[in-house]
Amino acid sequence: MGAQAKVLAVERNVTVHDWLRRVSPTQEETARRERDWQRRSGSTKIHGELAYVRVTLRGFKHGEVRFHWSIYDNGSKQRLPDTTVDVAPDTKIGSDAPVDELVIEEPLAPVPGPRDYFARFEIRTKDGTLLDVADSEPFKGL
Repeated sequence: MGAQAKVLAVERNVTVHDWLRRVSPTQEETARRERDWQRRSGSTKIHGELAYVRVTLRGFKHGEVRFHWSIYDNGSKQRLPDTTVDVAPDTKIGSDAPVDELVIEEPLAPVPGPRDYFARFEIRTKDGTLLDVADSEPFKGL
């Protein structure tokens, strides 16, 4: 059993609305997801970063892993308390194949500029065992 994460890109200045529109198959689904987001989290006009992370799973057929993210100050290498994995819910990834590969579009919490940051992504088993970790290239806050 194993997993691998690789950060492909971090797109800056993406609104929650734009992200929901991209991942929804229809306009009706976009509208439903926006209503759900607004009810749970507020505005969909907030700008932030959107990370693209390739995840490869081996040996998790009919299983599940958790995908975490957090933001770090690039200068101090310290994790920011307001954007940790404790704030954002885990993304749960299930697999129906012995080996599976997918790209996750993960919206990140907005961070203030002009400082530099990086995002760290972790893949863990359901019991919390760390399988892999990947860091993004540094990016400037908005």
